[in-house]
Amino acid sequence: AGNSDTTVALDTSGDMLLGDNAGLLNFFTAPLSATSVPAATFTNGAATNNGQVVFTSAGDLFAATAAASVNMFTHPFSNASVPSATITAPGFTSVTGTALDSAGNLYVSNASAGSTISVFAPPYTGAPVTTPLVAGEAYRKIALTSTQLFATAVSPGTGQVDVFTLPITAASTPAFSITNGTNVPEAIAVDANGNLYVGNLGNGSVTVYAPPFSAASAPAVTLTIGGTFAIFGVAVGK
Repeated sequence: AGNSDTTVALDTSGDMLLGDNAGLLNFFTAPLSATSVPAATFTNGAATNNGQVVFTSAGDLFAATAAASVNMFTHPFSNASVPSATITAPGFTSVTGTALDSAGNLYVSNASAGSTISVFAPPYTGAPVTTPLVAGEAYRKIALTSTQLFATAVSPGTGQVDVFTLPITAASTPAFSITNGTNVPEAIAVDANGNLYVGNLGNGSVTVYAPPFSAASAPAVTLTIGGTFAIFGVAVGK
């Protein structure tokens, strides 16, 4: 429809959700092909943009608004889908990243005069656990393994990926940062083998890092998309 896609996610069946920079969410059913068209298109509540989206194991959806909240949508999706719940907290102004762990805890990145990571326990109605403010950084998309959380930071300079040790607490700060190969990183994903995929805005590349991770981590593979593309979303299938 002429809008730039800002996020992408896959559910356990291989269905795909694309969110664009006009607040639209487009749901495609598997199998995907070059001729796929949306099975459902609906708005992310009142949002005029989309942050990161993530599916639950049951196929429901959390969608960051790039504003002050995360909307939840219950499947099955249709053109008439509306949020079944809205999750927010004091201080939320630019909620961009979302991730879920195996226990169903919802992780949210927020940028406001710095950045924080917040964790909501199911059913997501209580106050979150929130880290101290990381000054000077704007956290965007996030990803998890069983032991670490990765947050892309688009500033300063060419940016970095901040790595937190789980579980997140009210005292958590980044354990280290990955800077080798980053070029204004925005998108991020982890595959089943624990490899880390980072999509960069600055040069249209996806850099792939193999575990174990450290401040010295360098890309094992660099995928260059070519053209004048900026990578806002990455999803890894089975």
